Amino acid sequence: MPSGHARLGLVVAGSLALGACDQPNDWPLPTRQPSSTSAVAAEAIPAAQPGCPDPVVGLWVARRFDGVKWNEHRLRLDRQGGQLTCAQESRSWYGDATSVAPPPCPRGGVSYHLVYLSCAPVEQAATLDVRSVTILSESHTCADEFPGYNLDHFTGELHDNTWTSSNNDGGDDLDKPYTFRRLSCAP
Repeated sequence: MPSGHARLGLVVAGSLALGACDQPNDWPLPTRQPSSTSAVAAEAIPAAQPGCPDPVVGLWVARRFDGVKWNEHRLRLDRQGGQLTCAQESRSWYGDATSVAPPPCPRGGVSYHLVYLSCAPVEQAATLDVRSVTILSESHTCADEFPGYNLDHFTGELHDNTWTSSNNDGGDDLDKPYTFRRLSCAP
């Protein structure tokens, strides 16, 4: 895992929820707490921090089911010297609309395609534009083969702790909706 991205994965690792989705393209709402023997350690999704001091700084997460595969994007936005910075983590796994958590690997653990990327954010009034710039690493947690990755381009309107965006990666996601939720005021 690239330096500086370990924290991004640890902050949200426990926030995957098992349960149904209110909409196939939205964050799953927890319907039950998993048993302690569950293959995926999961907790209820934490509520976004009310009254964040910065309109965009924090940890933003979106999840979308495309009919065959789940795509989850985690963006860590920060300000350094007044400039907005970004780190991106993308996870995907195959399943159906009820497979809101990655399936187990045959040898244990959970199975998903994992990509770390650098990204460039631009904030204007009530909108946010984030482009993936470079793939820093790409792997699969079960050492399986993984598909190629198209660089993302999310753009849309901010409403407090919700960012209603669309992604245009030039390939698989052509103007596909993603609703990001800020899970933390801190990156």
